[in-house]
Amino acid sequence: MSTEFGFLKAFTKAGINQLTGGVLTSAQALWGEILSGQRWWETGCVGYAFPKSSFNDLEIGSQSNYKFRSIFTDNYANFAINVPLLEPGNGKRLWLSDGSFSSETVSPKDLLNNEPFRSYRPRPFSSPAYFLGNPIKGAEACLQSERHRLACAIELAKRTDWQIGIVRLSVFDQLFHLLGSNFLYDEAFSVRPAVCAFIDFANQCLEEIILSSANATTCIMSAYSHSECTKRANLNLLLSQLGYCTLTDAKQVKRDLSLRHRSTLAVSTNMESSILPTALVTLTNRFQAESSIAASPIHGAIYLNTKDRFQDGIVEVREKESLKKQIASALAKILNDSGVRNTSLELNPQDSQSTQAPDLMICANGLDFHDAYDAPAVDTFSHPLTCHTSNGFVCLDEPSQQTFNTLALNKLLVGRLT
Repeated sequence: MSTEFGFLKAFTKAGINQLTGGVLTSAQALWGEILSGQRWWETGCVGYAFPKSSFNDLEIGSQSNYKFRSIFTDNYANFAINVPLLEPGNGKRLWLSDGSFSSETVSPKDLLNNEPFRSYRPRPFSSPAYFLGNPIKGAEACLQSERHRLACAIELAKRTDWQIGIVRLSVFDQLFHLLGSNFLYDEAFSVRPAVCAFIDFANQCLEEIILSSANATTCIMSAYSHSECTKRANLNLLLSQLGYCTLTDAKQVKRDLSLRHRSTLAVSTNMESSILPTALVTLTNRFQAESSIAASPIHGAIYLNTKDRFQDGIVEVREKESLKKQIASALAKILNDSGVRNTSLELNPQDSQSTQAPDLMICANGLDFHDAYDAPAVDTFSHPLTCHTSNGFVCLDEPSQQTFNTLALNKLLVGRLT
C-alpha cells in the first residue's frame, strides 16, 4: 500500500484501498489499464512512448495512439486532474494536463484568459535529476507546483457538475525521487514543515472538490508508489551480453546522453509545457537494428525485431513465440545470478503487431531500469534512492474496503456510469 496518503483525511471514512498493477510500474502503462479496462498487450500502452517503424524510432503516446476507448468520454461531464494519457476532450471534460504530451495545459481553453489557469504549469521540472544537487530546493518547487494545481482544480470543480472525477497528486512521487522513501517520517528534513503544511492544504482542497459535485463518483488516486531501490539494471546491456542485441558505439551513445541531459536542463529553466516532450523521449539511435534480435527502447519492455512489425526487422514471424520464452528465461537467469530476486515476467499472449505492445514485460522489487552505459549491466553500488512499485491506492467517495487490480477498478467505475 502506498503510505503517503495515509496522511490525507478527506477519505478517512471511505478508507484507502490498495491498487495493484502486476508487472507495470510506469504511470502511463497503469493508467492505460485503469482507463480502458484492457491489459497492456491489448492496448499497447506500457510507457510514455512506443517504437514505430524501428527500435530507434520512438513516439510519445497518448490516448489516441492506443487501441482503447476510455471511460472518460465526451458523452458525459467528467473531471480529470493530472491524469496521464487523457487528452483535453471536446467540451464536457474539465481537464488539467499532467504535462506528458500536450501543448495544452487546461480545458476549456478560455480558462487561460484568467488566473490561476494562465500560469498553470503541469510540472515543476522536466526531470528530478535537475535538482539532485539541491533536493530541498527541488522539493519546495514540487510543493508549490502541486499547490497551484489544487488551486486550479478547485476553481475548475466549481464550473459545473460532473459524473466522474479523478484527481491525481504527483507531488509525493516527485518528493520520493528527490528525498527517498522516509521523508514523511524523518523530522531531520528541513522541508518537513512545508510538507506537513501542504498535506493540511491538500485535505481542504480535496474535500472542497468532492463537495462541489455531490452526486459524482470522485476518486483520489495513485497508480503506483515507491520502495527503496537496491539495484539498477540496463536491459539492453543484458540483452547484448546474451547475444540478442547489438548496441551503437558507446562513445556516440554517451555523446547523445550528454546532449539529452543538457536539453533537459534547458527545458527545466523554461517550463513551457509545449516543449517538455522533447526532453521526455527515451534515448533513440542506440541499436544496430540490422543485427539486433531484441531490444528494450522503453524501460521494462522487450520488443522482438520482427519483420512483420519493423521496417528493419530481422526476426521471422514463425520464430516469435519460441524467442519470447527463450529471452524471458535467459533474462530471469542472468538477473537472478546478479542478485536480483523476485523477478516478474509477463509474455504478450497475442500478436504484438496488432498494437504497439512489446513482446515481454519485466519488473523486480527494488530494481530500477536505466539507459546509462558507464555502469555495470546490473549495478548494486550506484542507484536512485527509490524506484516505482506496481502498488498504488484508490480512495473512493463511499466505503469500499478491498484490493483492486487495474481492471477491477475500471469495471467498478464503468458500473457507476451505467
